Amino acid sequence: TNALLGSVDMKSASGQADTNANWMSCCDPSLGSNVDISTMQTRSERAGIGIILALSPDGSLYVHTVCPGGSAEGQLEPGDILLKIGTEDIYRAPAPYVAELLLGPPGTEILLWVRRSSNDGATENEVSFRTQQFQLKRKRTDPQLARRAIREAFEDHSQIPP
Repeated sequence: TNALLGSVDMKSASGQADTNANWMSCCDPSLGSNVDISTMQTRSERAGIGIILALSPDGSLYVHTVCPGGSAEGQLEPGDILLKIGTEDIYRAPAPYVAELLLGPPGTEILLWVRRSSNDGATENEVSFRTQQFQLKRKRTDPQLARRAIREAFEDHSQIPP
């Protein structure tokens, strides 16, 4: 069993600090600073929604990756910027605080508000944004799928522009 979302002080697979992104992994709450993803442990008492977050230059958290099999699959998209969880404003909130809000008992639901870019009616040089809300149920994700998503996100040094 595994649970979703914990803060990560990202190190690349080579052990070097990742200077391209500050990361947040939603696929295991036991992750701590300088985590070695090959030895991740899980906590069975908490679950999340199946997302890997990154920190944008403006200090907001955005969805970098949606973990396969997580409740966010088919709902959230890479680039979605987190705004609120329930009534709690989390825009530019500290990553560990957001992780705690996203984690909870399996089967419980959260209301998540995100800002999503949209090209609806925009010209080639314009990007518009819309706010969307999602009711998501915390659940456990298949540990192998979650680990693979984390590993791929850690190896992908590209930034998804929020």
